[in-house]
Amino acid sequence: MGIAAEFRALGLTGYQRDIWAAEARTPGNCQFNVLVHERLEGAVDRELLGACLARAVGEHDAFRLRFGEDGEGVPRVRRITEERDAGALPFEHIDLSGGPDPARAVRIWCEQELGRPLDLGGGPLFRAAVVTEGPEAVHLVLTSHHIVTDAWALNALTLRILSDYRSRVSGKDVPAVGEKAAESAGRTDSASYWDSIQEFDSAFGDADRENDRAFYREHLAGMEPALFTRSGAARPGRGRHSFPVGEELVRRILDAGASPFPYLLSAFAVCLGRIHQADEVVFGVPFLNRRTEDERSIVGQFANNLPVRIPVAEDLPLVELAERVRRQIDRLREHERLPFGDILREAPVQGADGRRLFDVTASYLRFPRPPGIPGVNRRARRRRGQGHLTAAALAAVRTRSRTCPPPPRCSGSPSCTGAPAGRSGAPQARRTSRTPSTPPAPPGAPRA
Repeated sequence: MGIAAEFRALGLTGYQRDIWAAEARTPGNCQFNVLVHERLEGAVDRELLGACLARAVGEHDAFRLRFGEDGEGVPRVRRITEERDAGALPFEHIDLSGGPDPARAVRIWCEQELGRPLDLGGGPLFRAAVVTEGPEAVHLVLTSHHIVTDAWALNALTLRILSDYRSRVSGKDVPAVGEKAAESAGRTDSASYWDSIQEFDSAFGDADRENDRAFYREHLAGMEPALFTRSGAARPGRGRHSFPVGEELVRRILDAGASPFPYLLSAFAVCLGRIHQADEVVFGVPFLNRRTEDERSIVGQFANNLPVRIPVAEDLPLVELAERVRRQIDRLREHERLPFGDILREAPVQGADGRRLFDVTASYLRFPRPPGIPGVNRRARRRRGQGHLTAAALAAVRTRSRTCPPPPRCSGSPSCTGAPAGRSGAPQARRTSRTPSTPPAPPGAPRA
């Protein structure tokens, strides 16, 4: 395979610089791996699925980016042109159907895949596989480094693959892999992430940047250190736990005038505040940071972590606390462009721990769903590598066509959730979230 780089090298976007700096502290770590796993059950044409995968990957230049430092040690990015050997595929075919428990073998393989580092210095920064579980079950697994794609981007890629498959399985011809590569190379309708990187500084003017800095100076004033700094707790092993958020609870939250994510975030904050005897809990919340349809169509990295402050000392109804959180999230969205590294520089120094803002992250992701494929059942999972930057993470993934989010996942060290080793604080958060969701007006309403 021959590889040639464009003559120009660009500076990284602020979001990429944050990831580059974090990766530099622990090179070879898989913390920035992002994985999307689609299980397709039914009569799936694997050859057709592979051709649609190859076609989609070839349409997006994010997968042809390579990173390195220039002679002065400044990180730069280049876009390569890649000429594959004849018949070579941009993905692996893996058959795990021959073992005694193929479903378990696939789960183990996916865990191992998530833990395989992607070489930030040399690349490639993307892997794909079509994994066979059996004659009626196939898995599409996409793994990418967070510096080139966020979760929205990988979902968009999956949407493209499955939508293409659905349209072609009806009987339309699919190009052979070699024909596909030529056809994709000539496409101009896929938005370019490279162009977006070039426009990053010009699209974010000095006046806007200073306005955002002023906002965060005010937003971060008086912020307490992160939970682990407060409690002095050590960092033991990590775990992953989940609990269901049923339709009945979601209906009650909505009927009370609250939104599910601010409500769940508030419940988890109250739980952590009680455990750590803290007056305030700060979450790092990834914001989509894609304001236009063009940006939402780009396969690339735009997501930006922003600090959400939740005061838990006041005796407030949970619905009222959730409404305060919702309004804060709306204000933060107006200033989501400023990269987290720049936000961190506006925070007050907090002793030996520097400017650390949080060690708990929370995300609530709403993804468009691809159209159904006749005769095929689909189940999707999205995972991120276990990072050292946060001690716990709360995540709920919601697709646009559903009314109820699936189980939130709480991953982190037991000391963060106040639980013994091998257990979690999920039960406390679940009990808190189940508090009757009454509006704040009536006296005697249940308190947070």
